[in-house]
Amino acid sequence: MNVKEKPLMDATSRTGPLPMPSGPILSGFLAVLCMALMGAFVTIFGSFVYGTGNLVDMYMIARGGAFIGLILASIAIIVTLGTMPPELEEKKIRGGFCLGASIGVVFVLTVDFLTCQFIYDHLASLD
Repeated sequence: MNVKEKPLMDATSRTGPLPMPSGPILSGFLAVLCMALMGAFVTIFGSFVYGTGNLVDMYMIARGGAFIGLILASIAIIVTLGTMPPELEEKKIRGGFCLGASIGVVFVLTVDFLTCQFIYDHLASLD
């Protein structure tokens, strides 16, 4: 083993699980946040094809994409609750995931409600 390879060999010998969110409530919350963010990113990149006029237009397009992500998350919550199996352990896990996802939907909508006008005014003043 070379001296340059020693740090790499030491790092790969200490493998373990990645620090991921544990618990179904936190997982559901983060899943909704990711869906909203990905919806916003997809619509922003899609708007580049057609061109956007200014920052306010881009913000409103991203906001619409985030709402599309929230709609898809809400549909996923309904489907997950509708296909609940009779086992108690699975009900606890799915119920916690849906609770976290519902909290995520309410959180994103609350943040949007509280910050939308401020961001809109700020972007309008930049143009």
